[in-house]
Order: sequence, then C-alpha cells, then structure tokens
Amino acid sequence: MMNISLEILHFMILVSISLLVARIFSSLGKRYFNLPEVVSEIITGIIIGPYALGSISIMGFALIPRINNGFLAPVSDVITIPQAFYIFAQIGIIILLFQVGLNTSIETFVNSMKTSLSIALGESMIPFFAGFTFVYFYTSNIPLALFIGVVITSSSTGITARVLYDMGKLNYREGIAIMSTTVLVDVISITLLALITSLNTNINDQSIMFMLIKAIIFWAITLFIGLKFKKYIKNIIYMFRDGLTKFSFILLLLFIFVTVSISLDLTIIVGSYAFGLILSTLEKKNDIMQNFEALQNFFTPIFFVSVGMLVNIRLISNDILISIIIFTIAVISKIFGGSITARMLRYSWKESLIIGAGLLSMGEIALILSNNAILYGIINNQIYSSTIFVAIGTTILSPIILTLIYKK
Repeated sequence: MMNISLEILHFMILVSISLLVARIFSSLGKRYFNLPEVVSEIITGIIIGPYALGSISIMGFALIPRINNGFLAPVSDVITIPQAFYIFAQIGIIILLFQVGLNTSIETFVNSMKTSLSIALGESMIPFFAGFTFVYFYTSNIPLALFIGVVITSSSTGITARVLYDMGKLNYREGIAIMSTTVLVDVISITLLALITSLNTNINDQSIMFMLIKAIIFWAITLFIGLKFKKYIKNIIYMFRDGLTKFSFILLLLFIFVTVSISLDLTIIVGSYAFGLILSTLEKKNDIMQNFEALQNFFTPIFFVSVGMLVNIRLISNDILISIIIFTIAVISKIFGGSITARMLRYSWKESLIIGAGLLSMGEIALILSNNAILYGIINNQIYSSTIFVAIGTTILSPIILTLIYKK
C-alpha cells in the first residue's frame, strides 16, 4: 500500500507529464504536420499510456503503476486508467461540452432539429447495415454483428466539438448541424445498444421505450426552460455580483444538471451540452466562457490523453486485418451517409462533406458503448480492442479531413 502523500504526488506527476507532452506534441504537430491539437493529445495518451511507456518501471517508478488499491488503481479491467486521472478526464469532457452548448444559439439549435434528425437517421442507418452485414457474414454471430453496426453509428460530440471550436466554426451552418446531429446520433446509438443487451439480459421492450421517453422529456424540458425562462435564468445567475461566486454557482448547477442526466440513463455529454444550451441565451455569456476557459485548457486535454491511453496496440495487432476492414467500412459509410443526407437537404457539396467528416469521429461514445457491451458479455477483450482501434482511427482522421476541406 503506497503512502497517501506519495500517491498524490505520483498522480500530480502523471497529470503534469500528460499536459507537458501533449503541449509539446501539439506544437510540433501543428508546426510540421498541421495536425489539430486533439490528434496530438490522443497520440500522447497512446505513447505514455499503460500499454506503452507508462508501464515501464525505472528505478521502481512507473508513470502508471500496477496497483490494486487507492486512487491510482485502474478503473476496471477494461479501463486501465488510474481512477483519479479518469475523474479528471470526465471533468474535462463536461467542461468542453458545456462550453460548446454555451457557444451555440438555442434558437438555431431548435430550428435545425428537423434537419438534424434526418441527417442522424441517414448517418445511422447506412453505417449500421454496412457494419452488421460484414460481421454477420464473417462470424455468423448476430449479437456481435449488431454491436459492430451500433458502434459504427456513434459519433463523438466532444471530439468534433473541440475541432470546430478550435477552428471557430461552431456557429457556422454546418457546425450547428453537426452538433445537433451528434446529440441525436448518441441517443440512437445508446438506444440500439439497449436493444442488443436485451438479447442477453432481462431488459425488455417496455424499459427501452421508457428510456426513449425519458430522453425526449429531458430534451423537451431543457429546450422549454432555455427558451421560455430567459429572464428568470438571467436573474438567478446574476444575483451574485462577485465574479468568482457567480462562477462557482454556475459550476454547481452544471454538475447538478449532469447528475440528473446520468440518473435518467443519459450520458454526461448530453447533460453538460444541454445545460450550456440553456445558458446560451444570456447576454453576457462571453464572460462565463472566459471564466471556464482556464478550466477547459487544463481538464479537456486530459480527457483526450485518456482516450489514447485505452489503446492496446498488442491486442489490436492480433487481428489487424479485421480491424482495418471495419475501420474502412466505418469511414466510407459514415462520410457517405452523413454527406448524401445533408446534400438531399440542400446543403452545398462542401457543407455536406464537412457534415459527413464531422460525424466520422466515433471517439468517447464508442468507448462508452464498448464498455457497456463488454460488461454484458456481448464482446470480449479482442473485439473491444478492435473497436477501440476503429474509434481512435476515425477520431484521428476526422479532424484531418475537416481541416483539409476547410482549407479548400
């Protein structure tokens, strides 16, 4: 059992090294390869993670120690990140999605919902059937084929948001379409996973329908509050004149709102983004964004580093061909599904390609789905690592394609 003071110091060293290496890689990647920062942060996680340099012990010190107790112990057998680091990562994605919601006009979000639902259905159906068909004919395993189809449909709200935020494109027509669509795709993916788990558990049609109803009610209440209670929200937020007190109060409300989201079986992403939308009606929201910027700059890179840390290159290499095929199917079907649907809705070809590329990244949603799937015995560690490979691959490729399209 490690001394608690040494554990804290060890953890802070891990955080400091993660941030330092991520900044170095981000600077080098941007200067020499024009890579988005998020890609460099994920690569940082792969390199210093528990499956690479992080596991190497030098004079008895390993960056990510192999212990069973304490907050440096891994979250689980699948999520091998130290618990404290994982907590910081979750704070990072909450802050990022709150900032994204805050930076989005709720009126524009509502107006784009009909269009986004059409894009979400197109983006979901084509990858789902492509992934399901390949895996079913290859393995004849229906639950596994269904899972691969579902995980391919997922789109990363957090990673795509970070890229668009860094580019200053969040409030562009295609940026708003991407953000509202990814939220809907997340709901579709999580619901489809619930259908799959019902094959092996006691989850029934009523519980799935109840989950859908809860999601609809949550969003209806969120949008109603944001649109109809602007004045009251403003009065509540600005009853504190001291900036630090106001910031602390907003932070408290944010975490309460995310807690409600999780209690309704929705993800932390949905809760944090929704609360940001509610506050997007404030006239002085730029002041709030500036107050949260320092938190975002500290915690958000930790999240993307943690995504990279989950990559086990050794397991992926055992079945690399299948991983590459699934990755190829995901890239083609997701870009095609999102782009062709957007084009049918009268977006320009450039906007349509941006939407398709923006929906490509599977990121943290694929990780959430994979964790649930392995928990219910739908997949094993081998398949898990393959899905992580596909998720990381699309996560790295999506911002690169977005950058190239915007340049042209």
